[in-house]
Amino acid sequence: MSLSSLLINLCSIEKPSFTRDDAGGPVPSYSLVAQNVPCSIQARGGKALFQFGARQIFVTHRFYFDNDVGIKRGYRLKDPSGQYYIVHNFSEMAGRHVLWIADVTLQLDS
Repeated sequence: MSLSSLLINLCSIEKPSFTRDDAGGPVPSYSLVAQNVPCSIQARGGKALFQFGARQIFVTHRFYFDNDVGIKRGYRLKDPSGQYYIVHNFSEMAGRHVLWIADVTLQLDS
């Protein structure tokens, strides 16, 4: 069984850009980078608290990919049901160029 056969979901990848609101605060908007990207989406058991730099972030899900799809922190992923997830980390698993993981948080106010 190949890794690709385990990627049973499809997702869209969106890149953020920012404008400023009247108070000068950042307002994100997203543009589509890729769609129908094969992946596997797994909910974390409970909420896993991870330390990224000096920030503690609750990771609710992980997206798994069989190649480097170019995701960066701050990107947004969309699952087939239309739910959005904010990417906190995207890394290669064990440096073997076989599996990439995106640690994400479900975005409730999309």
